[in-house]
Amino acid sequence: MSLSWGFWQEETRCRASEESDKFMEEILSFNTEFNLLVDRQGVVENRSRAEIQAMEMEEDLLNTEMEHMAQGHMGIRSLQAERMALQEELSQLERHVEGQGSQRAIMP
Repeated sequence: MSLSWGFWQEETRCRASEESDKFMEEILSFNTEFNLLVDRQGVVENRSRAEIQAMEMEEDLLNTEMEHMAQGHMGIRSLQAERMALQEELSQLERHVEGQGSQRAIMP
C-alpha cells in the first residue's frame, strides 16, 4: 500500500509541476500579448504625455470659451452703448416735442 501511496504522491507532484509550468507559460504569453512586460518608465512617460496632451486640449477649450464670453461681453457693452444713445436721442426728441408744444401754447 505504501508503494501505491508513494506513486500517487509522485504522480501528483509531477502533474502539479506540469500545471505550474503550463500556467507560467500562459501568463507569459498573456503578458507578451498585451505588452505587460514593457519598461515601466516608458509606460509612465506615455501616460504623462497623454495627461499633458489632455490638459493642453482642456486649456484650448477653456481659452476658446473665454474668448466667446469676452466677445459676448463686448456685444453686450455695444448694445448697452446703443441703448444709451437711443435713450439720449429719445430724450432730445421729447424735449423738442415739448418745446414745440409750449411754443404753440404761447402763440395764438
